[in-house]
Amino acid sequence: MTVGDLILAHLIVRPGLSTRELSDLLGKRFQHINNECGALENAQRIWVDRSQRPYRFYPLEGELEAALADASPRAVPAGDADYPAQFERVIRGVTTALGREIDGGYEIVDRGRPHAPKPLPRGRMGVYAFLYNDEFLKIGKAGPRSNARFFSQHYQAQGAQSTLAKSLLADEAMARPGLTAENVGEWIRQNTRRIDILLDERLGVFALELIEAALHYRYEPRYEGFKSQR
Repeated sequence: MTVGDLILAHLIVRPGLSTRELSDLLGKRFQHINNECGALENAQRIWVDRSQRPYRFYPLEGELEAALADASPRAVPAGDADYPAQFERVIRGVTTALGREIDGGYEIVDRGRPHAPKPLPRGRMGVYAFLYNDEFLKIGKAGPRSNARFFSQHYQAQGAQSTLAKSLLADEAMARPGLTAENVGEWIRQNTRRIDILLDERLGVFALELIEAALHYRYEPRYEGFKSQR
């Protein structure tokens, strides 16, 4: 996955980003991002609003939206949606639209509800999703050296930032009688459905970030996005 591909994916998720914002998101030099945006504009993959300062970048309508629309839910009973199949269509659709289809090197594992989290296998990266009552609560990612993030942190109310446990305890709308910092991890294991995408490390961090971003765009998890990451 090239830097240009990743820029386009971010613009699909958050249209109107500036060069500086893209630079901060991707951890790349400003000039590098500026050059990549120029190339994308020349290739007619994005357009630039030069009436704003700083300039704002937008994806051209078409391919990616169509690819994501292809991931629309099938007619299945409420609470039993075939999300692994939807994930598969999102991954294939988005990467095909970007001209570099990922057609192997990953595995989608539905751990069900209740679920037992499993460590990240050696040589693998992961995207994980938590659902409750058919609503996506959190979708995140973990690199090959971030097993704690993948395996345990989201079940703990202390320690790491922006965990599912912390978000649940802070959300009055999700308050449950007797739910505490001590038992929230067990509540998550017993009451949420977890789906993992395990990717070979060789696919690279850009593929990992693209898949996470595409799923954010498709499902709008409750505890993701700048307003709710707490």
